[in-house]
Amino acid sequence: MGLLELVEKHVEMRKVANEWHGPCPECGHGPKGAAFSDRFTVKVDDRWFCRNCGNGDSIAFLRRFEGMSCPEAHAAAGKACTSNSCPASDKCRMGNGAAPPKKDPRDKPAAASASRTPAAFVPGPAKSPVELWQARAEELVTASHEALLSSPDHLAYLASRGLPLEAVIKNRLGWNGKTIWKSRESWGLPEEISHKTKKPKKLWVPRGIVIPTYIDEVIHRVRVRVPEEDRSEDVPGYVAVSGSGDDVAVLNPFLRAFVVVEADLCALLIDWVAGDLVGAIPLVSCDVKPKSRAAALLEKALCILVGTDYEPRSNGNTGKYENPGGKAARWWLRNYSRAKRWPVPVGKDPGDALSRGVDIRAWVLAGLPQVITLTSEYQTLDVVAAQLAETTSSSSLVAGFDQDKAQRLISDTYSLISTECPAGALTWIDSNRPNISFQLKRAEKAVYKAFETENLERLVKVLDAWKRYHLKAFAVFEARPPVIEVQGDLL
Repeated sequence: MGLLELVEKHVEMRKVANEWHGPCPECGHGPKGAAFSDRFTVKVDDRWFCRNCGNGDSIAFLRRFEGMSCPEAHAAAGKACTSNSCPASDKCRMGNGAAPPKKDPRDKPAAASASRTPAAFVPGPAKSPVELWQARAEELVTASHEALLSSPDHLAYLASRGLPLEAVIKNRLGWNGKTIWKSRESWGLPEEISHKTKKPKKLWVPRGIVIPTYIDEVIHRVRVRVPEEDRSEDVPGYVAVSGSGDDVAVLNPFLRAFVVVEADLCALLIDWVAGDLVGAIPLVSCDVKPKSRAAALLEKALCILVGTDYEPRSNGNTGKYENPGGKAARWWLRNYSRAKRWPVPVGKDPGDALSRGVDIRAWVLAGLPQVITLTSEYQTLDVVAAQLAETTSSSSLVAGFDQDKAQRLISDTYSLISTECPAGALTWIDSNRPNISFQLKRAEKAVYKAFETENLERLVKVLDAWKRYHLKAFAVFEARPPVIEVQGDLL
């Protein structure tokens, strides 16, 4: 396998004159302001060069970017080692073109080599918050959401991050204007003693933007983005409320293409501008790995764009150049064959790139393969019903799941909603009541989820919710103030 083929397993390259240019598999980024990331170059003599990471041949590429040992890299490239300076050349199975000698199974170097082979990734289970914590978290989210809706300055900040009022309402974002200290017991958490004060610790909610995470319609985590002026060595930029769950959230899990980012607000931005194209996965930290639920979705993905932060820097302790987001991306490339490194072309992350004029939807589109079928962000009831019916007819159902009954339930519910739907109601609700529109979409997704998991009992419940939400929405539409016409103008 040639060097270009090795590189294109990780990133997309394009030919420029007699070279190939593209993003680096590790640091990923192109020069500031470039429309295409071309920091990494493959030359005609089968050598690679990166402005940040160095240069080398195919052996050096395999060792650096795929973590192989020297013999493993030579074997993978189908090359004998011709080095005259390597102190282990006469002992290496690839040294001087010699055929690999027979080895005793008890041979220690062989065992050491095997120990360097990375183990297959096995996702762990997620930890969920306790029931009392969920109740207290909902109270916090409700109060902070109301406070944010009355705070023009903070709404303006979120709008500058690509999250207008409709997105704020959809995601129930909030503003906590005063630091909160509560007993851990009042949130259902066990007592913890501080090593410094020797007193029971308090549950701490700092001042800042409140970002709730819901999984299967249940609150799972609450994080707070702390304002710049409040940060210090003891107060980081983001704080998770104690007792939060640790699952990796997946926005739009029913899709088959995903963008992996670090910050919650970056994931919400991608969901807002490209939620019809991709699901967004906020890791909260570049080194976090998906849990069982997210891993199962990623295994079926047609494309995973790894957009972890591009933040090259010199380590103050070691003096070495590093890029944590790029390094973390290598794990994704090793474990998911359809993953590729896809940092934003300018800035650190999608939010930063947006502030510098990058079209985030266009950035997402540029990374997707053409085989991805695009769907609309909001589907009318007849499209939803048709897709559900199509899914019913083509799905492979396990024993015990009554296909005919499920189809009848879906058809009956759709017929009832369609019959009760006033003309123009859905269009008006989508334009004028984004909070209600959001509830309808969540109910719709729950129907898909119940059917995908072949859970008839759950399907009955979510179809009932789907119906009730629509009937309430139609009542709001019917109760809207009348339109008054005066001298030919609509007021």
